Amino acid sequence: LQDRLHDFGNPAGRAVYITIDDGWFPSAQPLALIRRYHLPVTAFLTQQAAQEHLSYWRAFVRAGGTIGDHTVSHPRLTALTLGRATAQWAGARRALGSWFGTDPVLGRPPYGAFDPTVEEAAARAGLTSLAGWSGTVAGNRVKTWDGKPLSPGEIVILHWVPGLGRQLTTLLAAIRAQHLHPAPLTPASFI
Repeated sequence: LQDRLHDFGNPAGRAVYITIDDGWFPSAQPLALIRRYHLPVTAFLTQQAAQEHLSYWRAFVRAGGTIGDHTVSHPRLTALTLGRATAQWAGARRALGSWFGTDPVLGRPPYGAFDPTVEEAAARAGLTSLAGWSGTVAGNRVKTWDGKPLSPGEIVILHWVPGLGRQLTTLLAAIRAQHLHPAPLTPASFI
């Protein structure tokens, strides 16, 4: 496992990384945007949410989306023992891999809760990298860690919630305004 939680990816090519968490409220509009613009989006899914909406997530993967590990049930991993944290990562990784044909190698700890035990648990479960974030969309605004406009290398987090299509549209406008390019988030993205 790489040695920390990564809040930024490689800025080469003015790349920006779009990630969307949880998976409880999949809807047609975000999927249509992903298809229309060939957006490389990583969905960090919980096993429970993915299982409830398998056909949607299979369509997401067919549209070019990538599935990342967000644990079985979204606990605060820093409050768990190493064994229980490992089981959360490993259980989701196995299930997601069996449903979508590829075992996730990227994980995102729920709530961004991270410490050495969470890192060790992820490594024991077979994950190679953990992704944090440096930007988000709130209302009709993109917010970055430093309050400045979106910049190359930013990892932006959204959530599969009602209104995601509007938030994704807002994010795409900010990406275009800064002449950035959505790029796939992979272990090689981390610098």
